[in-house]
Amino acid sequence: MTLKKGWQWPVFIVGLLVLGVGSNVALLVVARSNPSFAVEEDYYQKALAWDEHQAQQAANRNLGWSLAFEVGETASTSSTARLSARLLGPQGEAVEGAAVQVEAFPIARSSHRQRAQLADAGGGQYHGELKVERPGRWEFRWLVERGEQRFTLVETRELVWR
Repeated sequence: MTLKKGWQWPVFIVGLLVLGVGSNVALLVVARSNPSFAVEEDYYQKALAWDEHQAQQAANRNLGWSLAFEVGETASTSSTARLSARLLGPQGEAVEGAAVQVEAFPIARSSHRQRAQLADAGGGQYHGELKVERPGRWEFRWLVERGEQRFTLVETRELVWR
């Protein structure tokens, strides 16, 4: 049996197509297994809700509240840090009786999100715990609600180990 002249070209083209598909699948597997890769949750809905975001920023300014927080230093043997927040009104008075929530994550591993509900300790102080598995730059997204009032804050902070 003899092969016709030129049979190599269809095999070569099919081989190139298989190579292209195979390399794309390999890149997809590597990208999905990378712990540094993350997609913002509900990013499309957040983009559509830009006007609501701007309205919330105006509401934050009108409330005049401020939130200061500290993340307790974590020993290298423990992954739990104490989270303390102080919520103040426009005249520096304590804001009590609020539901305080935080979503925090290391920017280098933004798919590792932690959520915590802080307990009201009185005097505008709120306390909770946060699992901190790595030092570095973290983003904290705060949501504070008291009755019909709603306050939000996004802040980044450098966390260090002792």
